[in-house]
Amino acid sequence: MAGFAGGLGRGVVEGPFEMIKVRRQVIEDLSPFWRGGMCANMAWMTIWPLDVVKSRAQSGKFEGVGMVQLLKDAAKDGHLWRGVGPGLTRSFIANGSSMV
Repeated sequence: MAGFAGGLGRGVVEGPFEMIKVRRQVIEDLSPFWRGGMCANMAWMTIWPLDVVKSRAQSGKFEGVGMVQLLKDAAKDGHLWRGVGPGLTRSFIANGSSMV
């Protein structure tokens, strides 16, 4: 009986909050194309510097150099964000289209 009363009380207290939270999450201000493209670009912006470092490590030109040093060198040389414009454009179109 205690579990039933606790569950009922919790449902009464948290039910309205959860309903409002879910409604706010599913409001469609933007089309799926725009939301998919923006989410993909945010993901790429967080990972782009690490992808540059990974590509440098895989190139074979930097044998024996650690990842932290590769990151520092890429930032110092100005190559850390190189190619981000075309990459984000491609990502926006490809991922936005997949959401339609």
